[in-house]
Amino acid sequence: MKKILLLIFAVVCSANVFGQTLEKGYRGFAGVDGQVVVNDNGYDGISFWTSHGCQINSFLFVGGGLSSQVRYWADDYDDELYTYNLIPVFGNVRFDYPNSKISAFADLKMGYTVGDYSGLYIAPSVGVRLSHCNLSLGYEMQQMELDVYGYNLGNVNCGSVMFTVSFDWGARNKNN
Repeated sequence: MKKILLLIFAVVCSANVFGQTLEKGYRGFAGVDGQVVVNDNGYDGISFWTSHGCQINSFLFVGGGLSSQVRYWADDYDDELYTYNLIPVFGNVRFDYPNSKISAFADLKMGYTVGDYSGLYIAPSVGVRLSHCNLSLGYEMQQMELDVYGYNLGNVNCGSVMFTVSFDWGARNKNN
């Protein structure tokens, strides 16, 4: 009898966890990224971002958003801390699968950066969604005209690894 009850319990829990899908409609995100530079042409930083759009089906989100970034570097030459501000404006595509309480996702933000420097912005990431909290790891590439100490380095690709914590709302799980 215990084995039968255990089997029924396992089936019910599995159906509840794996049977959920996101509903169509509005969905929003807000998050914070920490960026760590991976090449010689960029600087560490932090960004706060938001993205809003439509959950097309159980797996696909399409929207757009913007980010406010502060990049900084400490100069060993004159012991100064330098900062610059960037505002990426982007389109956002996200694939959620398998839409359960803990689900995997892939996300792509692509657009253009304005601010102290401007240029192409691309930020792919992968992560997990725990209820409405998202944790991800990605790569951010910003192509920009870069000046250092008054020397124009030309059009360079500034790359960084990004660690993200974000929250989403709207498009609630069915069967909740």
